[in-house]
Amino acid sequence: MIRNLANGNTARTRHARVRALAPATRQRLDFAGVDGPVWIEGAKALPVVLARIIQDWPHRVTSVPATRPCPPDQQALAQIVAGPEGLTAHSLFTDSPLPGLTLTSAACALVADLSQSYIDSSPGRLALHCGAVEIGGRLVVLTGAHRAGKSTLVSRLTAEPDMRVFCDDVLPIHPDGRGVALGIAPRLRLPLPASASPAFRSHVARWSTVQDERYAYLCPPGRAAHGATAPLGAIITLDRRDSGSARLHHMAPDTALRQLLSHNLADLGTAKSALDKMLAVIEGVTCLRLIYSELEEAVTLLRRAFCGSLPLNPALDIGSDCTEHAPPQKAPTAVDLHQTWRQNPKVALRRVAESHFLWMPDDTTLWQLNLLGGAIWALLEIPGSATDLAEALAEVFPDQPKDSIVSDTAILLSQLAEKEMILPA
Repeated sequence: MIRNLANGNTARTRHARVRALAPATRQRLDFAGVDGPVWIEGAKALPVVLARIIQDWPHRVTSVPATRPCPPDQQALAQIVAGPEGLTAHSLFTDSPLPGLTLTSAACALVADLSQSYIDSSPGRLALHCGAVEIGGRLVVLTGAHRAGKSTLVSRLTAEPDMRVFCDDVLPIHPDGRGVALGIAPRLRLPLPASASPAFRSHVARWSTVQDERYAYLCPPGRAAHGATAPLGAIITLDRRDSGSARLHHMAPDTALRQLLSHNLADLGTAKSALDKMLAVIEGVTCLRLIYSELEEAVTLLRRAFCGSLPLNPALDIGSDCTEHAPPQKAPTAVDLHQTWRQNPKVALRRVAESHFLWMPDDTTLWQLNLLGGAIWALLEIPGSATDLAEALAEVFPDQPKDSIVSDTAILLSQLAEKEMILPA
C-alpha cells in the first residue's frame, strides 16, 4: 500500500513560518526558480560554503544593513542564525528549528530546502528521491532503501570521466520525461567504507570542497550543470548485500512503479494522476535490480551495461525478476468470515504486470494488490464472503494451504472495508 502521494512521501510540511529576524547584519540569498529568499544572520562564511556546493545555480547575494527591518509580509524560504553553540536553521518545511549545526550541516539543510522549493514552484513537474548519472547520453536512475549505498555509488561514479552525475538525492523530471540537474554537488557520507579502493579515497581527498565529520561534498569537473537535461534510460533499484558478486536482474513494471511512487517528492495530485504520471515515466525505460556487495564491481557492471550505443548491452547476462514480496500486513481486526461483501462501484482499477492498483476518485491513497489480492478483487464482482472467496481461490491456488488462503482473504477484506473500497452486500 502506498500512502501520502500528494505530500510527496516526505516528512517535510509547510507548517512553520520562519521566525522574525533579530536586528543584526544580514545576507539575503535569492535563487532562480525558487519562491522566497534565504536569510543568513551572523554566518558570513555560509554563502561562500553554499556557493561551492551549488556553483552554477544562479543566485544573488545581498547584504542588508542591520537598521533595515525584514519586510513583515516577506515569507522566507529559510533562515540560518549564528549562535554561541553553532548555527540554527529555521525552515518553511520543518515544524521546529534545527540547532547546533556546523557550516556543512547548515548548508545541507539549505540545499534540501532549495530542492524542495524548486519542485514545489513548478506544479506538474515530477521529482524523485534518487541518484542519477548520465551514461551514453541517457540517465541511469538509482533508487533503493535507506543505506542501500546510493550516495556512495554516485560519489564513486564522479570519478568516471565519461559519466555526468546529475544528482545524488533529488531529480526533477520535466513532463516530457527528461531529468533535470540542479547543479548540486553529490554528498558523501563519512567515513568511507573500509572496502573503498585507494583510487576512490584519493579521488575523495582531491575533490572534497566542503566537509565535516559526517559528510563531504565532492566537486570534481564533469558534473552536470544547473538546468542540464537528459532522457531517462534506466531505473535501477540498489540491493546491497554482505557478500556475493554484482549482478543485474529484471524488475517487473509493477515493482518499478511502486519504487517510483515510494520515492516521489512532488505533489502528484490524486492517486489516478500519480499512477498516470509514473506509468509515463517507466514507459520505454529499462527497469532493473542491481544486487552487489563490492562498490568497484557495481561500477564495472554499470559500465558494461550502459556505456555502449544501445540502451542496454544485449550481451549482458541479466537474471529474472527476484523481487521478494512482503507478507500481507495483519489487520487489527478480522472481518466476519461469513459477512458478504461487494465491490464499491466508485473504485477505479488499473492492472500493471501482476499487480492491481486501486483508488477512489479524488483520493490520494493508492492500493497495490498482488496476484492473490487481484484475484480476490475480481471475484468480488459477484458478492461473496471470505469463506466463499477462499473456496474459489483454493481451486486456483491448489499449492497454498486453505487455512492460509482464508486468513489472507479475511485480512484483505478487512483492509478494503476500512477504506470503503468494498461494501456490505
